[in-house]
Amino acid sequence: MQDALNELELTPRRLLSIFWLFIWRGVVGAFAIGAVIGFVLGLGFSLVFGGDQPWTSTLIGTFSGIAGFAWQVVAMRMALRKRYRDFRIAIAGI
Repeated sequence: MQDALNELELTPRRLLSIFWLFIWRGVVGAFAIGAVIGFVLGLGFSLVFGGDQPWTSTLIGTFSGIAGFAWQVVAMRMALRKRYRDFRIAIAGI
């Protein structure tokens, strides 16, 4: 037995609910993860290599960017799975 899906109109309010959740969790989470990774790697590289090396900024930025991107995928998944006030998103096969 399948659950009946009622397709709702994508109103500006519904769109903003989804958008806000994604932006809020995505941007804040990516910033926090990038800051932590940058701090830890920067501290580790300075302790191991005894100071600022020309390649450390590039490497730290690359790792922070990859982690931030991965977090955006997690934030999108959260936005798609969340039960909003008057709807939830369901992906149905045709």
